[in-house]
Amino acid sequence: MASALTVHLAFAPLASVAVARAPSDARPQITAARGVTLFASRPSARDKPRRRCHAGRARAANDGAPAVTSVSVDEARELVAAGHTYLDVRTPEEFKAAHVEGAVNIPFMLKSPSGMVKNDAFIADVKAQFDGDTPLVVACQGGVRSVRAAAELQNAGFSGITDMLGGFAAWQQKGFPSVY
Repeated sequence: MASALTVHLAFAPLASVAVARAPSDARPQITAARGVTLFASRPSARDKPRRRCHAGRARAANDGAPAVTSVSVDEARELVAAGHTYLDVRTPEEFKAAHVEGAVNIPFMLKSPSGMVKNDAFIADVKAQFDGDTPLVVACQGGVRSVRAAAELQNAGFSGITDMLGGFAAWQQKGFPSVY
């Protein structure tokens, strides 16, 4: 019988994650970039019940950084309809293939011969286009880049940042309007 693992996470923008296989008497360990170490544990009788994470919230990083608010694609669509700007952080190639009408594309990652690399001008590009209090719905293709981008924007002083869970793929899956 397989036993379930519970992973206790504190949000941090991650560049990479490595999982270390632990001996049977040790807790499995996940080490992420920036020196963050996460531990997985098997549930036991002494574990207190934990509040499950809501789809609309993320937890703050241990370093006191503000929590990134993440919302469902349905909630994101309502925010965009209410006047939030859809900030698409996918690559220009992904954006050109299809995007949300009215979206602004500022890539968080760029394609390079060695793979995807962080766009060092991302924050400067966003600051050139938007005020720090402009309400933005940040989205990528699947939801990974956007949460990292949203965290970096908040750390840079932007206040109206909301991450869209599931990314543009979830938007398309719902059949919401897109420009091709």
